[in-house]
Amino acid sequence: MAYVQAHALPQVSGSIFSLPTHLVTRFHAWNQARQTRNALMQLTDRELADVGLTYADIEKVARNTVHV
Repeated sequence: MAYVQAHALPQVSGSIFSLPTHLVTRFHAWNQARQTRNALMQLTDRELADVGLTYADIEKVARNTVHV
């Protein structure tokens, strides 16, 4: 019995089923950021200024709108 306890397999954190869930979550976050980025890129300088943004702000805004 001591041999079995001493040579037991290490516990794996998480589950094998959590990987697909994590990948889907990450894909969803990436896609939301992409859609936000594309929508903001369609706006004119004037429209961006109306909401307090510039083209330089678009990437930061797109990344910050998605929470994983």
